[in-house]
Amino acid sequence: MHEIHYVLIFITLISIIVNAVNVNYKNKKIREKYSKEYLLNGKRKSKFYDKCPVSNKLNSLYPEKPYNSRNVTMIAKNSDNILLKIAVCTIGKNENLYIKEWVDYYKNLGINKIFIYDNNDVDGERFEDVINDYIETGFVKIYDTRGKIVSTKNHLEQLNGMTLQGQVYRDCYYKNYKNFNWIFFFDIDEFLCIDFKYNNIFEFLNDYNDYDGIKIQWRMYGDNGKLHYENKPVIERFKNKKNMNFRNVVKTILKCKTYDFDLLFNAHGPLNKELFIVNLIRKRISHFYLDNSTSNNKPYKNLPVYLDHFYSKSTEEYIKRKYNKTSAAHGKLKSWNFSLKSVKDRYFAYNKITNDKLNMFVHLNWKKPKILKYQGINK
Repeated sequence: MHEIHYVLIFITLISIIVNAVNVNYKNKKIREKYSKEYLLNGKRKSKFYDKCPVSNKLNSLYPEKPYNSRNVTMIAKNSDNILLKIAVCTIGKNENLYIKEWVDYYKNLGINKIFIYDNNDVDGERFEDVINDYIETGFVKIYDTRGKIVSTKNHLEQLNGMTLQGQVYRDCYYKNYKNFNWIFFFDIDEFLCIDFKYNNIFEFLNDYNDYDGIKIQWRMYGDNGKLHYENKPVIERFKNKKNMNFRNVVKTILKCKTYDFDLLFNAHGPLNKELFIVNLIRKRISHFYLDNSTSNNKPYKNLPVYLDHFYSKSTEEYIKRKYNKTSAAHGKLKSWNFSLKSVKDRYFAYNKITNDKLNMFVHLNWKKPKILKYQGINK
């Protein structure tokens, strides 16, 4: 009788093990399916991945039901996480081609408010022409600095070590920090992307609640072989694995509170070394724009969260931004280095050299830039 009992127990245990192996194998196949769908032949195939917020819920209990980024706020309210108030601060100039996609993206991510410092020329384009609906509802607040942030000295004009962009960030923080839990200091070509581990932005931030801030590493995207502007979303045009590079450059997400010292900023976030700011693996980072936590300063390539930086876009767009227009962050002075070496170091560091691209650059007067007009975004 006892032998039969032991046999039944043994058979039950074998059955449990076999079922567990089958479930794990099935989930693995599903994850592989979504991974291949995500970057099949270097092209994004799934709408689920196209918008990227919480872009890879492969470790979900139900991986066959991908996370819907549009329901991020609803999901957070139904979870055990603390629902946070989050703001994004940016400065923008000549960004009307891109601003709506960027605002839509962070709205879908669960951000509560976006502050835009409008540094266009007085007679230049206006954000209201593109995102007025968001402005009227109060989701976006525009600070009018049109024609006011002007550099009269070098490439950078600094105040207490702060660049012009840093001065804007400082102003934004002290005007708004009492109303939010976290503020992101990002540019309009930067998209926070949660690849895995966290179901939403609230889970991510609550996981780092013990720190003053988080340094988010850049994931760089080049021109994807595109010469000219196309009227399509930036993420759709440029985000694929073959067009991707990792860098140990970081931007900062800062916790909002009253600090015992005056905060100073630059384009990458706060400069104060007193702050306890960590990277994604919880190593303290004191450098203001580099994650120097590894022995050889190499970037991490398997983090759950990155800041996708669409650095160049197409060749045409890069030329228009860097050579024909003034910078939102650096003011009016056109003091960029227009040498061919500079182009190689800046643009071709992330993009393949082709004759077509070189032909677009050689038309530049290397000592004094001239306005270039290409199809698509003539102005």
